[in-house]
Amino acid sequence: MKGPIFTVSNFMSFLRVAFVWPIAVLLYKDTPAANYGAIALCWAAAATDVLDGYFARKFNQVSDLGKLVDPVADKLLIGVVALLLMLLRDFPWWLFGIIVCRDLVIMIASLLLIEKTQKIHMSNYYGKFAVVAISMTMLMYLLEWEKTYPWAIGISIFMLVASSVSYWLVFLRAMQTQRKKNEKTKVDIQEEES
Repeated sequence: MKGPIFTVSNFMSFLRVAFVWPIAVLLYKDTPAANYGAIALCWAAAATDVLDGYFARKFNQVSDLGKLVDPVADKLLIGVVALLLMLLRDFPWWLFGIIVCRDLVIMIASLLLIEKTQKIHMSNYYGKFAVVAISMTMLMYLLEWEKTYPWAIGISIFMLVASSVSYWLVFLRAMQTQRKKNEKTKVDIQEEES
């Protein structure tokens, strides 16, 4: 893996993973105090998501480990919170399904890219905005602000679609670039042999 491992930005990403368990426990308790505790921890987790990228760029700490852990931390946290909200707060099962299926497709495509290109690609802004939109929707469900549900869900769906298209284009471009590199390498080898 390229880049430093023990960095502030990577610590922030691992800290976000560590928040998953206490948030899940507090949500499962489903009391007003526990819900406010879960909301506070969700805000803290969101802060680590902003700070890890900031520190990575500011202190030149962008690393392959960070590129892997950051999106996994986002997906794990959102998946667990969405699952509990679906079970406890009528969070739409179909929206949970869309989120999980999209994340699985993105993870599989990322693994294919790593295998084919030997390069780890970073999350893009569309993906980050989708995380923000989904997080805000889940916050509305945590607070039980029912009047906001349709708007929050609509924005989340829009951002899920936009980010999926964005990642699909990144995937296609990277695969096309790799195919051209492979063809050039093949031609170079044939020229050396002839």
